[in-house]
Amino acid sequence: MKFSLNDSTGGYVITAYDEGQFKINGKPFAGSQLVFHDRKPEQLELNSIEELSIELIEQLDLDGIDTVLIGTGKKQQFPEDEILFELQRNAVGVEIMDTAAACRTYNILLSEERMVAAVLIAI
Repeated sequence: MKFSLNDSTGGYVITAYDEGQFKINGKPFAGSQLVFHDRKPEQLELNSIEELSIELIEQLDLDGIDTVLIGTGKKQQFPEDEILFELQRNAVGVEIMDTAAACRTYNILLSEERMVAAVLIAI
């Protein structure tokens, strides 16, 4: 799935998403990714929402982030409540959706100059 968005923000825009990979600012990134509005994407060893852990959430540097999107693969699935509580404890808004919707929403929030991050599970 290709996206088109004018990258006037200077941030990391998801320009395409296909099975197993993302294109961010036109460059391919294989596998699940952690994408921040202002930082280079990081590959995640994450194949399903069941593998999302408190330890991974605690390792995320969420300073300055107001919204975290979690793309859960082909369909929307909710993580364990403790993971949502950990994110909310950090005063971060959390949205859970399928990965394609998370990519689109991330780009919209980025275009609004929001401080957004996305945990994107590749399918």
